Amino acid sequence: HNVTTQLADLYHFRALATYSSKPVLMTATDYDNLKALIDMAAVVAGGYEELRRAPQFVLYAEPISPLVNSKEAVEKLLLCAEYGIPVTYASGIIAGATGPATVAGSLALGNAEGLAGLVMHQLKAKGAPFIYGIVFSVMDMHSAISCYGGPELPLGHTIVGQLGKFYGLPTYGTAGCSDSCEIDAQAGMESVYSNLLAALSGTNLIHDNGYLASGLVGSLEKMLLDDESIGFVKRFMEGIELSEETLALDLIHEVGPGGNFLQEDHTFKHFRKETWYPRFFNRKHFENWIQAGKKTTKDQIRVRVMELLHAESPKILTEKMQLSLDPLSRL
Repeated sequence: HNVTTQLADLYHFRALATYSSKPVLMTATDYDNLKALIDMAAVVAGGYEELRRAPQFVLYAEPISPLVNSKEAVEKLLLCAEYGIPVTYASGIIAGATGPATVAGSLALGNAEGLAGLVMHQLKAKGAPFIYGIVFSVMDMHSAISCYGGPELPLGHTIVGQLGKFYGLPTYGTAGCSDSCEIDAQAGMESVYSNLLAALSGTNLIHDNGYLASGLVGSLEKMLLDDESIGFVKRFMEGIELSEETLALDLIHEVGPGGNFLQEDHTFKHFRKETWYPRFFNRKHFENWIQAGKKTTKDQIRVRVMELLHAESPKILTEKMQLSLDPLSRL
């Protein structure tokens, strides 16, 4: 709020580029701001051709359900095609409000809207990078919110992941978000459920981890909770390795009835890889947990958030490059 709000997306990009080398998912207020973002990203990349080869950001744009392609959205879509910036044109459809109340009907409508964007995008520049997706949710008729939790959102996005495979396109999806207004059992349940189904469906780009209150609250604590749950999900997705080494039949025979495996070299070799170890979830014995102050997962996460906020963050851009990314210079 201490900057020109019309340029908020430009300030976001400068902060992200200053402290992180990872590509980021961005929104842009309008055509002019998107062009400024592209110019800024080209500075970081070392030129427009370098930016095309290694894009610094992905743009999130969307139609307006039902069946409206606004001038602003299409302008941004075509500008991305021109400069080779990856873009998703994902319908933010709400079943029962901006789409049919049935999951199938809303997905059919959202699919048509997204594919219309793909056609316009490819007519501008055939082969330009495009990410297929539908940001599907349902209207809760009791509270009139667009649900970010519950079973329907992950169900719809699992289908979207499969559609992406059918079309041979990378897929944009939603997971790790909750309708809860704080870190609680609901937030944990809804987030792990949606993250797991996103992984199982093969969705490629997952957004909205860290969101509470149906997407209206961004929570640093929730972001760390979701990071923990994603580690949980990744371990599940690894499955198990089947080999003579992992089956360990000779070792089982050697240890024999009544023995134990704690002191075996095989255990030391495999326990870190085979078992996932959380940073925040509790695995203490009950008595030890009591003696340590009965700290909850939320307590542990809050401590880590404060540590991160007070830590010195190294800048990866030079002062000269930071000055060149000043949003006011883009006016």
